[in-house]
Amino acid sequence: MADLAAVFKAANLFVAFGSGTTLLEFQVPPLTHQYASFLFSFLGRGVFYILLGILISKSGALSIINGLLVIIIGAVFIALEFVPSIEAPDNFRTDGGVLIDDEENEVI
Repeated sequence: MADLAAVFKAANLFVAFGSGTTLLEFQVPPLTHQYASFLFSFLGRGVFYILLGILISKSGALSIINGLLVIIIGAVFIALEFVPSIEAPDNFRTDGGVLIDDEENEVI
């Protein structure tokens, strides 16, 4: 019974982290930058993804494969931090709110 409780706790943790990460891709809550500012840089987000990948790859072949994929994505984010020609995407901005495409203010 203890094993089932541990699996349930881990599943809830994965759903919470996954939901939070998905939310940050589309909408940035106002206090997120204050309390989780590491998510607004490639380096911080990469380290966060590597941590998630390690937590995911606990046991079982499918779990290890998923964990390795998340770790690879984290490593790519960390590598992007050191490429000067890559700009941070719009969802890394710090003012919060819904991301919209405002083409009128763009200068070509």
